[in-house]
Amino acid sequence: MGRIGAVVLVAVLLGALPAAAAGERAGAALVLYSFDDSLPWQRLLRRGLLDGLAQAPAAGRPALYEERLDRARLGENAVSADFEAHLARKYADLRFDTVVAESLYAAAFLRDHPQMFPGARRYYVNYAASDWAPSDGVAIRVGEDFAPAIAAIPAVVPKLRRLVVVSDRTEMMRQRMGDLAPVLDSWRDRLAVEVWDDFTYDELLQRAAGLGADTAVFYMPVFGDRTGAKVPPFETARRLAAAAPVPIFVHYDSVIGSGVVGGYVLSGERLGRLVADILLGRITDPAQAARLGQEAYRTLYDYGPFERFGLDEARLAEGVEMLNHPQSVWQAYRWQIVTVAIAFVIQSLSLAALVVTLRGRNRALLALDAEKRRVARDARELERRNEELEMVAYAASHDLREPLRTVSTYVTLIERRFGDRLDDDGRAFIAFARDAAKRSNRLVLDLLEYSLAGRSGAAPRPVEIGAAVAAATEALRGSIARTGATVTASALPTLVLCHDDVVRLLQNLIDNAISHRHPDRPPEVEVSARREDETWVFCVADNGMGIDPAYFDKVFVLFQRLDPHRSGDGTGIGLTVCRKIVGKYGGRIWVESVPGQGSRFLFTLPEAEPHPPGG
Repeated sequence: MGRIGAVVLVAVLLGALPAAAAGERAGAALVLYSFDDSLPWQRLLRRGLLDGLAQAPAAGRPALYEERLDRARLGENAVSADFEAHLARKYADLRFDTVVAESLYAAAFLRDHPQMFPGARRYYVNYAASDWAPSDGVAIRVGEDFAPAIAAIPAVVPKLRRLVVVSDRTEMMRQRMGDLAPVLDSWRDRLAVEVWDDFTYDELLQRAAGLGADTAVFYMPVFGDRTGAKVPPFETARRLAAAAPVPIFVHYDSVIGSGVVGGYVLSGERLGRLVADILLGRITDPAQAARLGQEAYRTLYDYGPFERFGLDEARLAEGVEMLNHPQSVWQAYRWQIVTVAIAFVIQSLSLAALVVTLRGRNRALLALDAEKRRVARDARELERRNEELEMVAYAASHDLREPLRTVSTYVTLIERRFGDRLDDDGRAFIAFARDAAKRSNRLVLDLLEYSLAGRSGAAPRPVEIGAAVAAATEALRGSIARTGATVTASALPTLVLCHDDVVRLLQNLIDNAISHRHPDRPPEVEVSARREDETWVFCVADNGMGIDPAYFDKVFVLFQRLDPHRSGDGTGIGLTVCRKIVGKYGGRIWVESVPGQGSRFLFTLPEAEPHPPGG
C-alpha cells in the first residue's frame, strides 16, 4: 500500500441491495471527498446526501461508493499517486456512470487524472478554485458568494467600525480569500478591514482577546497555523469564540454551535442534497447546477451568542433562521400540560388549601410571641389549628399523593405498552409527566415535614450537640462522599432539647451548605458555638457561593429559592424548617454572607441548665 496507510480511504456501498433485489440498478456512482468524517462539515454533507438519496425509489438509486482523501490531517503534500493506485486496484472491474468530487482537493485529484473513470460523467462541486475550471465535466462553484456574507455583519452590528478576517494559508483558503478580497475592498471606505492569516494558535487567541467593542470577526475555516500545527476548524472556532469579546461571523454552517454567531452560510446538508440530485440524474446542465448551488446558502444565527453580544434581532430580514431560540412554556410543554392538567387540578386545590392552613398557623405563632398577655387563649387556638393541620398533613401524605401515584402508574403503562410507537416528542412528554409527578410528590412530603417540624413527642433531655452533628453528617454521608465535602465541629455544649429537633436542624443547615457549594472548590462546613449570657450562639459556616445581602431575609421564607433554575430536587423549605425549630425554643436564626466566599448561618438556643462543652 506504500503511504496509502496514511490516507483515510473508506468505501461505503449504499442503495445497491434494494435495487439488486428488484433485479434493477440505476448505475454506479462514486463520490470523492477531500476530508474524512471527523469534520462536522463532512458529517453534514454526508447526512444531506443520504437524506436526498433516501427520498428516491430504491430502484432509482445508484449503487453508491465513497472515498475520502483526508487532506485536513495530512496537509497539501499528501501523495495522490497512492490514492490513484488504490482506486485503480479497488475498482478495476467496476464502471462508474457518475463521479462527483467535493471540495478543492478531491476536485484537483479528479482534474489531474483524466484517464481514470472513462465514460463517467464528472462533476466538480464546491471546488473553491477561481484560477481554473474543469474541461471534462460540470463545475458547481458554491463557496464564493461572499458579498451577502459580509453585508450581513453590519446589518446586525450597526456600530461596527472594524472587521477582522481570520483565515490560514492553505491552498483552499488562499483560493477562498482570492474570492473574498474584492468584497473586502468594497467595504474599506466604511470599515477598517484586517486579514489575519499568519499566526500560531496562541498568538491568534491572544490577539482576539484584545479586540475592541466596535469590532467583529469573520472566521474562515482554519486548518493549521504558521508552525504546521493542526487543530480541527470547529475546535479553533470554539477557542476563538471563548477568547474574543466580540461576535464571530462565519461562512459555513458546520462551525455553528461552537460559540460563533452565524451569518450568511453555506449549508453542508443542502450541498449534500445537491450531490444527491446529481447522482439521481436530476441536474442536466451547468446553468441549472449553478442555480441550485446558490440555493445551498441560508442565513442562520445561534440565539445564545446572538443575545450575548446584544445584536439587533429586529434588523434581521425575513426568512432568517434562529437556532436554539427559547420557546414559551406553552410552546415547549403544551402536550405535557394537556396530559396532566386534569390530574393536577385536584392536587393544586389541595395544595393551596394546605398552604393557606400553614400560613395561618405561622401567623398564629408570630401573634403568640407578640401578645403574651393572651397566651392562654392563643394556646388553645393554636392547639386546635395544630390538630386540623395534622389531619390535613396526614391526608396529604396519603390521599393527596394517591393521584400522583395514579399518574405515574399510567404514564409507565403508556410507555411500556406504546413506547415502540412513540416518537422523540412522545417519549419526552412521558418523561416530563413522570418528572412533574415526582417533584409534586417531593413537595407534598416536604410540606408534611414542615407541618410536623418541632412537634416531636419526645421529652427534652440533655443532648450533646457534637453527637447531633455526627448524626446529621452520617445522614448526609452520600452527599458528602459525592461532593468531596468535609464537615468539622469545634467543642460544642450539651443542652436540654429534643434530640430529633437538633439533628434535623443541623442536617438541614449542613445539607444547604453542600447544595450551594462553589463550583471551583469542594465544600467545607464548620460547626462552632460560643456562649453569650444564658444563650448559646451556634454557627454553621461554609465556603460556598454565598448570598447577596438583599436576600438575607428571603432565604427563611417558605418556598423561596434564590435560584429557581438551579438543578436539584429542593423546594426551598429546608431553611424554613430550621427557623421553625429554632423558634420553638425561643431562639432566632439569621445569615451573614459574602457572595463568592461563603455563608455563616447563626442561631441561638437557650440553656435551661448549664452544660459546658464536652460536659
